[in-house]
Amino acid sequence: MSVVRTVLLLWVCVGGFVSTYGALVISRDTDGQDNPDRTRNLKKRSVSDVEIEVNSVRVECKVASRFAHTVMTTVARNNGNSSKEIFFEVELPKTAFITNFSMEIEGDTYVGEVKEKEKAKKQYEKAVSSGQTAGLVKASGRKMEKFAVSVNIAAQSNVTFTLTYEELLKRRLGKYEIMTRVKPKQLVQNFEIVADIYEPQGIAFLDAYGTFITNELLPLVEKTVNDKKAHVSFSPTLDQQRKCPDCDGTLIDGDFIIKYDVNRVESIGDIQIVNGYFVHYFAPMELPRVPKNVVFVIDISGSMSGRKMVQTRKALLTILSDLHEEDYFGLVLFDDEIVPWRPSLTKATEDNVTAAKEFVKTIEDRGTTNINDAILKAVEMLMTDTQQHLLPENGVSMVILLTDGQPTAGETDTVVIQENVLAAIDSNVSLFCLGFGYDLDYGFLDTMAKQNDGLARRIYEASDAAVQLQGFYEEVASPLLSDVRFRYPEDAVNSLTNSQFKQLFNGSEIVVAGQLMESDIDNFLIEVSAHGVDEYVIHGQASATEWDVMFPEQEYIFGEFTERLWAYLTIEQLLDKKEKGSPEERANATAEALDLSLKYSFVTPLTSMVVTKPENEENPDDVLIADKLTEEERAGPQSQGLLTGYHHPPAQYATYPKGAQGPQASLPDYFDESYPLVDGDPHFIIEIPEKNDALCFNIDDEPGTIMTLVRDPELGIVVNGETIGDKKVDPGSKVNTYFGQFSIIHEKLDIRLRVSTKEISVAQDSRMLKLQWSHTASVKGANMDLHVTKDHSLTVTLKDSVKFVIILHKVWKKHPYHQDYLGFYTLDSHLLSPRVHGLLGQFYHGVQFEVSDIYPGKDPDKPDATMFIKGNKLTVTRGWQRDFRKDVKNGEKVPCWFVHNNGTGLIDGSPQDYVVSSLICECSQLCRHSSLHAQPISTNVSQTVSEPKTGSSIKTTGICFCEINLDTAKRIEKRSINDAEVEIQSVKLDCKVTSRFAHTVMTTKALNKGNSSKEIFFEVELPKTAFITNFSMEIEGKTYVGAVKEKETAKKQYEKAVSSGQTAGLVKASGRKMEKFSVSVNIAASSSVVFTLTYEELLKRHLGNYEIMTRVKPKQLVQNFEIVADIYEPQGIASLDAYGTFITNELLPLVEKTVNDKRAHVSFSPTLDQQRKCPDCDGTLIDGDFIIKYDVNRVESIGDIQVVNGYFVHYFAPELPRIPKNVVFVIDISTSMAGQKIQQTREALLTILNDLHVDDYFGLVLFDSIIETWRPMLTKATEENVAAAKEFVKTIRQRGWTNINDGLLTAIKMIDGFKEQNLLPEKSVTMIIMLTDGNPTTGVTDRNKIKQNVQQAIDGNYTLFCLGFGYDLDYGFLDSMAKQNDGLARRIYEASDAIVQLQGFYEEVASPVLANVHLKYPEGAVNSLTNSNFKQLFNGSEIVVAGRLLEDDLNNFVVDVSGKGLDDYKAQGKPKAQEDVIFPEQDYIFGDFTERLWAYITIEQLLEKKEKGSPEERANATAEALNLSLKYNFVTPLTSMVVTKPENEQNPDDVLIADKLTEEQRQRPQDQGSSAPRYSYIPPSIPTYYGSSASRYYHTAPSTPNYYVDGDPHFIIEVPEMSDALCFNIDDKPGTIFNLVRDPVLGIVVNGQTIGDKKLIPGGKVNTYFGRFGIVHQPFGIKLMVSTDGISVFVNKKAVKLNWSETASVKHENMDLQISNDGHLTVTLKDSVKFVILLHKVWKKHPYHQDYLGFYTLDSHLLSPRVHGLLGQFYHGVQFEVSNLHPGEDPEKPDATMTVKGHTLTVTRGWQRDFRRQVKTGEKVPCWFVHHNGTGLIDGSHEDYVLSSLF
Repeated sequence: MSVVRTVLLLWVCVGGFVSTYGALVISRDTDGQDNPDRTRNLKKRSVSDVEIEVNSVRVECKVASRFAHTVMTTVARNNGNSSKEIFFEVELPKTAFITNFSMEIEGDTYVGEVKEKEKAKKQYEKAVSSGQTAGLVKASGRKMEKFAVSVNIAAQSNVTFTLTYEELLKRRLGKYEIMTRVKPKQLVQNFEIVADIYEPQGIAFLDAYGTFITNELLPLVEKTVNDKKAHVSFSPTLDQQRKCPDCDGTLIDGDFIIKYDVNRVESIGDIQIVNGYFVHYFAPMELPRVPKNVVFVIDISGSMSGRKMVQTRKALLTILSDLHEEDYFGLVLFDDEIVPWRPSLTKATEDNVTAAKEFVKTIEDRGTTNINDAILKAVEMLMTDTQQHLLPENGVSMVILLTDGQPTAGETDTVVIQENVLAAIDSNVSLFCLGFGYDLDYGFLDTMAKQNDGLARRIYEASDAAVQLQGFYEEVASPLLSDVRFRYPEDAVNSLTNSQFKQLFNGSEIVVAGQLMESDIDNFLIEVSAHGVDEYVIHGQASATEWDVMFPEQEYIFGEFTERLWAYLTIEQLLDKKEKGSPEERANATAEALDLSLKYSFVTPLTSMVVTKPENEENPDDVLIADKLTEEERAGPQSQGLLTGYHHPPAQYATYPKGAQGPQASLPDYFDESYPLVDGDPHFIIEIPEKNDALCFNIDDEPGTIMTLVRDPELGIVVNGETIGDKKVDPGSKVNTYFGQFSIIHEKLDIRLRVSTKEISVAQDSRMLKLQWSHTASVKGANMDLHVTKDHSLTVTLKDSVKFVIILHKVWKKHPYHQDYLGFYTLDSHLLSPRVHGLLGQFYHGVQFEVSDIYPGKDPDKPDATMFIKGNKLTVTRGWQRDFRKDVKNGEKVPCWFVHNNGTGLIDGSPQDYVVSSLICECSQLCRHSSLHAQPISTNVSQTVSEPKTGSSIKTTGICFCEINLDTAKRIEKRSINDAEVEIQSVKLDCKVTSRFAHTVMTTKALNKGNSSKEIFFEVELPKTAFITNFSMEIEGKTYVGAVKEKETAKKQYEKAVSSGQTAGLVKASGRKMEKFSVSVNIAASSSVVFTLTYEELLKRHLGNYEIMTRVKPKQLVQNFEIVADIYEPQGIASLDAYGTFITNELLPLVEKTVNDKRAHVSFSPTLDQQRKCPDCDGTLIDGDFIIKYDVNRVESIGDIQVVNGYFVHYFAPELPRIPKNVVFVIDISTSMAGQKIQQTREALLTILNDLHVDDYFGLVLFDSIIETWRPMLTKATEENVAAAKEFVKTIRQRGWTNINDGLLTAIKMIDGFKEQNLLPEKSVTMIIMLTDGNPTTGVTDRNKIKQNVQQAIDGNYTLFCLGFGYDLDYGFLDSMAKQNDGLARRIYEASDAIVQLQGFYEEVASPVLANVHLKYPEGAVNSLTNSNFKQLFNGSEIVVAGRLLEDDLNNFVVDVSGKGLDDYKAQGKPKAQEDVIFPEQDYIFGDFTERLWAYITIEQLLEKKEKGSPEERANATAEALNLSLKYNFVTPLTSMVVTKPENEQNPDDVLIADKLTEEQRQRPQDQGSSAPRYSYIPPSIPTYYGSSASRYYHTAPSTPNYYVDGDPHFIIEVPEMSDALCFNIDDKPGTIFNLVRDPVLGIVVNGQTIGDKKLIPGGKVNTYFGRFGIVHQPFGIKLMVSTDGISVFVNKKAVKLNWSETASVKHENMDLQISNDGHLTVTLKDSVKFVILLHKVWKKHPYHQDYLGFYTLDSHLLSPRVHGLLGQFYHGVQFEVSNLHPGEDPEKPDATMTVKGHTLTVTRGWQRDFRRQVKTGEKVPCWFVHHNGTGLIDGSHEDYVLSSLF
């Protein structure tokens, strides 16, 4: 369905200082038909459609005593012969409350109903589930919200939309303002704006005008002012609306504005009393201003760099100039340091202001953000000066804070900061907070300001930011009164709104309202008191006025306005109170605000308006929900709560052209507001004014490329542009291109312009004219006007059509590189036809897009985001391009979303599709293009021309174009896998284990055998639980050693490395248990490098074993390859095994294992020949996991205690009988658990329930937004109960939101109740196991509050284990909560083995043997003891305690161990010190291992303690952990290893930083101080080494990857070295032939031809599969043609045919074939690759599907490095990184950002099927799916692989 929308009106009636307007759009849906003239099936939008007629538009605004009541009414008619979807959109002020909405259709009225949000939820969810857009209200610009609704209207029917909202007009700088933006876009029969204003005080002045109003329209603005009343109207007739007598264009296009103020006579103010309610307006005249004491607190952190800092300086200079001499002021600058200009406030004398301005000019951005200390410093200055009587006694004190970020230094807890500021200010100072941009916590600033009698204001990042700052200051620049108090008679008033105000500023107004208790107001005395220049006290008495007598015209009254005004004010203030009061006050305020919202039918943040739409066949009972947005919802990429039914461009990056007020329409209209342009290194910019935003993209191509920018086949207009380059290009630098020539053709008017940087040539009707840039000139003709501004611009206006502007950029002639170039701008583009296209033209009638999921990009100033556009999902970057129209030299920055990869996904097709061979293509001549076949096309209809040899197809539309068939190679860059010039001479992994403490050293030597320097890479993966202790590189006899430093100390070196463009983070998250350490160094010719990495860790006992696993993937033969492990265990080694997944029978004898009581030695050291895959090849067998498992003897009941050099370690793991457990499983069943997750959870639970022991007790709690229990009490795990529980588990389905708090508390209450009834077994262990995949989204959502609630409820009685499913959750929250309750958290990875992970975790805790284990040591004998109390001990695990001895005498060292088991467990004993003589072989000892083990455990426990203790405990734990980390040279989360690399010309003093990642850093898209985590799953590995002289992004060949295509071409690339896979689809027509594999060295080619279904399912997708494959081995003369019917083999002109129905083998000297009757064909080429082809049989009578084939590649590494093709290009590996995991469109399939081959792509986690084992159903393979036919992953585009023949 193509969507055609008719833009009718932009409007709103509003007032106050919020200058606002609204937008109404009437649109329709109509059946779209394929138009051959449209390139890539574009959806075009017409601005007006004759079938939709708008009969009338009326905006009626009634203002009674500043309270505005606005009704918008529109009548539209569907004149068509079929039903149409008509859209109503309007923008209203953020401060307004919607009160009513209705739609009248064919006599029936559908009225909106205001309901509590929770009660509206079911209707909302029903609308969402039906696919309907359920959210009516969206944030729109700075001050507006957009209300939008659509309805289907039958043919020849009408609809009337009516929207009502109310608001209190705020007085700003002495005026109330009502502004209406009117942009009807067409003529309207009955168009009217009416405003009636009633002000009992009398109207002092009134003005009404319009920006669009001409002299002819001026008399139509009627203004009538009569003392207390005013009437304004504007109602032009159809003819008066016309732009010209004979055209349908409208003049009504701009802003209609009303400004007024009221008389102010009485000093007490004005009091209105109506029907028992009063409102009091107070704004006394002619009060002198009081001095102010103001401290400006200015953020100068790094994020304020660039334009923000320039604008801040500019605003401050103006503000300082505006200070009054009696004012006192101060300046405090802050980043991570606090810098006051002067220590005290300074009087604003001329000299002081001048000095301050000089200081301001020096402000520069720098470090991080310490908001807390900055504000406290400002308050301290004010308080100190006040106490010392240095400030005016009657002055008003205030702090104005400007910041653009979050607190990142000093105190960073926002709640603590608020508490600190509130305590410091103590109601003595007002705090105003200005938040610059959206990358900050606005709620934090807003609450802090309100807590301190101020307000917060967002400063939008735009060109007018300085004006915004100055405008805010003007509002607070002139205080008149402070501490203003209103007193009314006691017992005479009730329900009073706020009556105490911190200050009153000049030009503003105070409003108080309340309810009268009695009708007699004769004694209604009022007192107003305040501090001014003098003490201000005034008394007065209210006088009631009979409104119906004074104003008998009822049109000035709307209902009981004072009561509604009182309710409006009360709700506003209650909503503020619920953000800053105590918990009880907040709850009361919320309840009261909700009651009032419902009573007065206001749509507030607590209520929703439910709009019931007419029933129809598609959407029965269709409902829509309108919500009121909070500031956080406006700021967030996606709103929470009831706003998740739609997406909208994030407000935080909305920008506004000068003079604009906000968005203008729902769809782009390009009416004098948008300027699609191209300027610079082709920088294409598409301004989208209705979104106050822009899109931009670059085209990177060679100089001399000619591209079509605009092509309108209906009007005959074509614009082409030719690029030029710089005069010269430095080696290695980017080739910049610009436009140097443009051609403009109007075929119908026979006009041709050629514009170059030298001159302008005009040809018309066989006449030629040349114009020079050096002269200003004008040429006017019947069909075209030209205007040249000297050395600046050319304006081309075509008759009744578009206007183009070309700008000349002059460059200094002697510039060594650059030269003159041109820019191209389009105006009035709406006058082109809907069929216009081209690189720019395709956007002239709009483009719809949504932006969400904003996150930090590579550049901290330029965030990335996800954009949905034209059916594509792209990763885009926030950046700037320049608009040179106003400033041709410097340009004006235009913020925009930058689309990468030459605009792929934004533009239709690819950039090459717009390339033509001639700037002005003459149809009589051949188009030219170097080495490419080209053909001229002269036609007025669309053609598609294909070249048989390449299969490329270019769709063209229009007058005269050149069709080009591009070479299929597309300049593909090939990657070599192994560089023969880099030789790995040795690899050794040496692991020494002493009493479970492992010390691992990895050493590798590599030689550069080449004649030039090479970049050599060292990569190794180490366990997440390990601490790096040393790293060194030895180069040419010199050793470069890493030094462990405090993170902060390493910061400058880190920043220097980053600023030089170096990858400064050495450690990355890698999979479930690993971190990847990687480093590279440049090695001179014929030189070598030795890398040595050391790390240490405590081996954890798991299910009765310690395990050491090493992944070995050397990727090549290594002269000296060795793995050695020496294990020393004083308890004695009970069992040991060592094996490898890759070890064959031939290699098995090489695994040497020697066990001698307390010692074990394991080694594996194959020779070169033993490593070979085959005798004559260089491939290596060493490819897999090498694993050692062992356990120790357990004799003494006290456990084993080792004492060495004054430190001891105590291992305790007795063999005891299990004790019963009481376990409650708390399972998340929210919507995000849908699909595979809920299925895997069910399966895991069924297995776990089977494993329960009969003496266990268990319970099941399911939670989403509702809490459901299987049974109310714990149940004994009898066979019957387990069977019943399993039946219940089978019924589990996903549903609502995520209430973690109540889910856990229900489980705890269940256990508590069971315990109170003495039903729990006395000797048992009680635990809760929670599984969730999300964050709390309903109930209690504050994570700190949840943790408090859970900890308080558990109270140390039970253990909590938290399992976090996937990455879309706050793992730190789960981890902290589990540790607070003596448990642990574990991440369950979203993968096919999630069930195994869940079961594996349960096995660890399934069999408790002891509870409440206490290990006691003699008092005064030990020091620095690690944790010695444990909640439980599980079978197969081990408790480890370490400490320091205070004395050497162990005779009195008695150890007591106690615990609760089946019987009370008590053991006592003495340790035995081990003498070194027992183990004289020093090989088994590494240093003082007990001391290092003690330090390791202590640091681990301190790091946990710093997450869960009190603030003081956290600080102490952090300090102690840091000291130990530095002392023992451990790289922990508190330290960094600084690796100093050799100096070289490119990177002097090059340094790299290795950090230890926290779990949060592993989870985040980007962590600070290290590289972004990669989502690859790799156990501990032998290092991977590879070298290259060109790039660091080459990767070694995967060991046993599979590459295949099967299904609807589903291409799958397995990447075993990353334990992952990539996949993509190719969508093309049946019959297309693709090249899959092409090896020019070996002469091997594989092609495949697609087939389709027998017939297309109605409305279904065209599915294609491979139906034929052709395999060619040219040197051996082999050809195979494999189809679903059979196999044909051709060898040296001999032919053999084989059938799928029989099992057969064909052996040949150069090829073996094996066919099995189950549909497998294996093709093995001599000494080369192996292919497998699968036959998928489909039921012959199936109405749609037919048999098809799948293709798999094995041993692909045997092909040459030059292999290519759709599959072949991946055979020698592909390097990619995945980050920024986030929810996708499908809740089961998260999206992520992938960096691959220099591209940044949005990919989706999904599954494809491998049919090799199960040809019928296949086996699911998880993979990252690359969209858009693999664009960005495959080299070139998929068309480049299309062939015309199978052979």
